[in-house]
Amino acid sequence: MLQNIKYDPDMAAVHAVKIKRQEYDAAERLLQNHQRGLSIDDLGEFASETYHRVQDMFTLTDFITSRQLVMVGCGPFPATALHIAHRFPQISITALDTDRDSINMCQKIVNALGYGDSIMPIHCSGTAYDYCNAEIAYIANLVRPKSEVLARIAATININSLAVLRDPTHRGLAVAECGLLVLRDQWKIEGMGQENDRFSSKNVFLRRC
Repeated sequence: MLQNIKYDPDMAAVHAVKIKRQEYDAAERLLQNHQRGLSIDDLGEFASETYHRVQDMFTLTDFITSRQLVMVGCGPFPATALHIAHRFPQISITALDTDRDSINMCQKIVNALGYGDSIMPIHCSGTAYDYCNAEIAYIANLVRPKSEVLARIAATININSLAVLRDPTHRGLAVAECGLLVLRDQWKIEGMGQENDRFSSKNVFLRRC
């Protein structure tokens, strides 16, 4: 059934620009207001939903026991990384993005909120990073090419490590690559998270086997 809906690069490009614009807007509001004690929930619906959409993955014990996580595709507004850092301060997060401006904005957010010891933004492709020290890898929904990122993670991460793949729902298949369609036998699917209607995406829990 998934194969009946095709990924459209042109639609995906337009969608990515829209999301990035919204992320920059949220990031700017956060920088302007963080000293007033405002939370991410006070920054508007987009910021709040972006932050909370991944909370179903925190039922996994990996987040309690792990110390190293790599996020592929942090964007200028690193909501997922911030959420993880807030709930699990023992985890060191490496936040990757191929866009240098996004990394610069991410660094400003990290510094402003005092997460400099927890989150390290790096200008790097997920297809080039060495995940040997990561216990958890998180792949954002709009990351591409997902097949190459997943292959690189599988080639360098330790056996039994967790990967959380943010993948499109049926509604989102045209604007985000579907990692489930390109999974290789190094990965075992352990479960699916809740579908998010606004972002047309969900978490897919994978185990390196």
